[in-house]
Amino acid sequence: MTKYMLLYVVPQAAEDRVQDMNPEMGKQVMDAWMAWFGKHGAAIVDGGAPLGSGANFTQTASAKPQTPYVGGYSIVQAADIHQVKAMLDGHPHFMTPGCSIDVLEVLPM
Repeated sequence: MTKYMLLYVVPQAAEDRVQDMNPEMGKQVMDAWMAWFGKHGAAIVDGGAPLGSGANFTQTASAKPQTPYVGGYSIVQAADIHQVKAMLDGHPHFMTPGCSIDVLEVLPM
């Protein structure tokens, strides 16, 4: 099995999204995530966490605001990228318009 990092790309910072969310909506979102984790069981290596605002640094430049935002991550394991794609069907991250998921293979060291 190969590990894959899922980066949850969002159109606005997590801090802003949370401010707009009422408790009922927050519970619905969390329930959807828990259902997705439960559906894929042992394939979820690390459920991950939400991420706050960030910045992009280079060696010679000042920090630039991060856009679009990476709002969180998870690490899963699967036989191949096609199996990961199947896991993303009905993923709770897609409940929010404008969101996408970057899938990156974690290479062995």
